Amino acid sequence: MAEYKDGFFQYNSQNNRFMIVGRDMFELSCGYCFQIEINNEYVDTRIELNPTTDEWYLVGVGQNIYDLIGYRVKYIY
Repeated sequence: MAEYKDGFFQYNSQNNRFMIVGRDMFELSCGYCFQIEINNEYVDTRIELNPTTDEWYLVGVGQNIYDLIGYRVKYIY
């Protein structure tokens, strides 16, 4: 079983893409699953793009995605 790696949730304003920066650095695509630390707890989520508004969001998080930039994440890559 793959181990989770630690990183940070970031945003590239040049191409309107969210990314994870850690030992690896990569842009996220729709459907990518990871965990994000909110209030000292890691929450399972995945990134999606609303086809109507072209806005990125995290499933099950309930916060503005731009407010989460810089938050710690755990990911498998």
